[in-house]
Amino acid sequence: LLDIYDALGMVVIDENRLFRNITNYVDNMKRLVTRDRNHPSVTIWSFCNENDCENNEVAGPSFQAVCDAYDGTRPTLANMWTFNDLLSNTIDVQGFSHESRDHLDQCHEAL
Repeated sequence: LLDIYDALGMVVIDENRLFRNITNYVDNMKRLVTRDRNHPSVTIWSFCNENDCENNEVAGPSFQAVCDAYDGTRPTLANMWTFNDLLSNTIDVQGFSHESRDHLDQCHEAL
C-alpha cells in the first residue's frame, strides 16, 4: 500500500501496534522503520495508540532510539490520554485520545 500512497502523494502515519519495553516489541519497531523508511508518504512514526500507550511509558526511550538510529528524519508520535510523563516527554508529537478541550488547554498552558 505504501507504494500506492507514494504515487498518489498521500500522507501516512506509520504505526506500530505492539508497545512494551520488551526486546521483541522494540525489534518490531526497528523492522517497521527499516522496511518503510524509503517511502516518502511516511511522515511520522507512531509508537502506540490509545490503550497500548498506557502504563508502558518506559518503552518510549527504546522506541525513540530505534527511530533515531534507523531513520532520524521523521518525528515520532504516541496517541494517548496522559501528558507530561516519560513517554510524552520522549516523543516529538503529542497525540491525545478522546480528551476534553479543557484538558488540551491545560496541556498547552503547561508548554
